[in-house]
This record gives sequence, C-alpha cells and structure tokens, in this order.
Amino acid sequence: MRYLTSLSFFLFFTSLVNCQDRLFTYTYQSSVLGKGQREIEVWNTVHWGREDFYRAFKHRIEFELGLGSRLQTAFYLNLKSTAMQIKEINNSFITSETDFSFSNEWKYKLSDPVANKIGSALYGELTVSKDEIEIEAKIILDKKSGRFTQA
Repeated sequence: MRYLTSLSFFLFFTSLVNCQDRLFTYTYQSSVLGKGQREIEVWNTVHWGREDFYRAFKHRIEFELGLGSRLQTAFYLNLKSTAMQIKEINNSFITSETDFSFSNEWKYKLSDPVANKIGSALYGELTVSKDEIEIEAKIILDKKSGRFTQA
C-alpha cells in the first residue's frame, strides 16, 4: 500500500510539470518560453581522464523566464571543482580548486521554425567570475519539417 501511495503521489505531481520542448543538449533552438512561463534546469558534468590524475565536476542550475512572445532570459549559478596531479622533477602532488560564477542569458526570437521558412534567434550570454568576464554571442538557425528538426 505504501508503494502505491508513493507512486500515485509521484504521478500526480509529475503530471503538473511542464517544460520546454528542447531536442538537443548543446545545440540551441530558436523557440522561447511564453510570457510568464518558468523553467529550472540542473546540469551536472564530470570530467576525468588525462595521463595523470584529473577530476572536474561542473554544476549549473538555471532559472529561465519567458518575458514575452519573442524574448526570454535565464540566470545561472555555476560551480566548478577541479582536482589534478602536478608533477615536478622530484615531487608530485594533487591540487584542487573551486570556482563560482554567475551567468545571464538572453534570447530574442526573430522568426518561427514552423511558420516561417527558417527559425532564427539572437542569443547573448554574460558570465562573471572572480577571475574573468566572458561574453558569448550566437545566431541561432533551425527548421522543423514534420517530426524532423534541423538546427
């Protein structure tokens, strides 16, 4: 009975959840959230490998907000933790570092990938950390044809 109650509770609340129809992880699409729509995304990435010891964990939590029919913004809190082995002539040691940063993203939809010949949007992101400021700009192009999406 306890299992059934937990399952019912989970199914009820997940049926209330809505999210953006994003098909790709690292390729952006021109669609934006509608006015007042909100979305939270959590990203966790692990990096390892290299010849010597190396581990990095990147965590990112994003809050997206639709501001109108063509405009959306997003705010990110970023955490990166890195540990690596450093070799010197007669010595070897492991060093670690943790960095925090904040990002703000804006996306403005110019055309729709279904209604127009091609979907397009302008994208800009500003990231600020203790050591650097990064500005990223993109032109997004995509097209939907039935169930097929090109981006």
